[in-house]
Amino acid sequence: MKRTTHKLVPGTPEWEQHRASCFNASDAAAMLDMSPYKSRSELIREVATGVRPDVSPELQRRFDDGHRFEAAVRPLAERLIGEELFTPIMSVEIDGMRLSASFDGLTMSDDIAWEHKTLNKELDSHLSKGIVPVQYHPQLEQQLLVSGAGRVLFMASNGTEESALHAWYESQPKLRDQIIAGWKQFAKDVAAYVPEESAPVPVAAPIMDLPAVSVQIEGTLAVLSNLPAFGERLQSFIAGLNPAPESDQDFADAENEVKVLKRAEEELEAAEARALSQIAVVDEMRKMKSMLHKLARDTRLAREKLVKDRKEFVRAKIQSDAVAQIQSHIRTIDARLGNAYLPAIPHDIAGAMKGKKTMASLKDSAATAVAKWKIEADSVATIIEKNLETLDGKHEYAFLFRDKLSLVLKDPEAVSAIVDQRIAAHETEQRQKAEAAAEAAREKIRREEQEKAEREARAKIEAEERARREEEQRNAQQQAPAAPATPPAAAEVPPQAPPVTQLPKTGGMATYAELRKPIRPGDEEIISLVAVHFGVSRDVAVGWLRTMNLADVVAQEA
Repeated sequence: MKRTTHKLVPGTPEWEQHRASCFNASDAAAMLDMSPYKSRSELIREVATGVRPDVSPELQRRFDDGHRFEAAVRPLAERLIGEELFTPIMSVEIDGMRLSASFDGLTMSDDIAWEHKTLNKELDSHLSKGIVPVQYHPQLEQQLLVSGAGRVLFMASNGTEESALHAWYESQPKLRDQIIAGWKQFAKDVAAYVPEESAPVPVAAPIMDLPAVSVQIEGTLAVLSNLPAFGERLQSFIAGLNPAPESDQDFADAENEVKVLKRAEEELEAAEARALSQIAVVDEMRKMKSMLHKLARDTRLAREKLVKDRKEFVRAKIQSDAVAQIQSHIRTIDARLGNAYLPAIPHDIAGAMKGKKTMASLKDSAATAVAKWKIEADSVATIIEKNLETLDGKHEYAFLFRDKLSLVLKDPEAVSAIVDQRIAAHETEQRQKAEAAAEAAREKIRREEQEKAEREARAKIEAEERARREEEQRNAQQQAPAAPATPPAAAEVPPQAPPVTQLPKTGGMATYAELRKPIRPGDEEIISLVAVHFGVSRDVAVGWLRTMNLADVVAQEA
């Protein structure tokens, strides 16, 4: 499990891009549907579309207060832990997923983490009993998983050490397994996400109230108004509204329609006021006015919500379509390369669309971001293809390039140089091994030939010595007079070597190399002299000469 520490500054575009490419510890509770602030469905929608709610001024103020409180009580946390704390951003890859965590504090040895929250009533009630609320467990467990730490000091305060409460959180293996399995399913749900349009809010049909109880009075009141004709026009106008605006023109018309309905409400109110200023009681006119006013108002509010929801839907669909184009292009490149060599190239469609108001500008910004991504992806694919061509052209040396997946991403010229260098080094190594083997074989042959020559030389000398002795014996038998008959004597005993005390003194026993060294031609005279002098055979003389210094023998003879 390889852990990576990222040098990122929170709030920067690089930090945002990192968070968008990972599953973050701060979202773990929502992923497991344990967060009181965000549902799992909302998190899936945010991750799939990249559209996240804007931070309100009030929420930003709470964030700022939290950072200020955290800094104020950090010294207390360091005293409790007994070490200085650092604030790294780390990630780890598990089963193809990148899990990330940003730490309020982590020791240099990565064995203890620290997490700080702003104190509230719920945290106060739990931490005063030494209990970490369950809703925070997923975040803390993922922090331990990413960092490899053993426990977390969980603290909450209002920015003073006097208000600070804390409790220790220890790892829960079962929860860790749930987090890993949960992120796997979450990734599948994000990949399969399809934007859904919100259903329109029903608007109740207008119902005219029952006639009011009247009391007859003298006189007749006449009301002159165009409310029935106005009502028909209003209802006809509402019936002609577009229920699903798509284009910029549609949205412009819808917004103008909202203004018309607003004016209708205002005109009805003004007409009522004018009528009441002329007559005291006009029951029928007021009921008609109330009904039409409610119809206009309810329709206007529904229309406003429809415009807002449709804008969000169309925006999410534009982004989803752009991401789908990128995924399709990735599949095309992978098919062309033959293997999934294309690395992960980050894209930020949501960032490109941020701040755009019109549908045309949203579509244009998304298309531009996709085009830029495709250009970069195609450039990387071209580099990979060149490097694959270089490496595949040396298939007989494939064993030298087991790091092929990383090599194909390097500059083609550098890869070509690496290939030539590794092949040259391999061939040099093989040549040196062959030369060493050949030299060893030659040395073996030389030793064998030398040993053979020595054996043949010794055999020849021994043969010559036997022939000489036999010749001397024949000559001695021919020259000797016939011996008188004598009783049988004991078998003739060959001359023995003189006692050791009669041998010349030497400097010690000869070495094995000296005993094996061949007799030089110039030594034959001395060998014969020693043999005759001591009355021993030539072989015995040779043995003596090999166990003593030749100079001592000459001196002995003299």
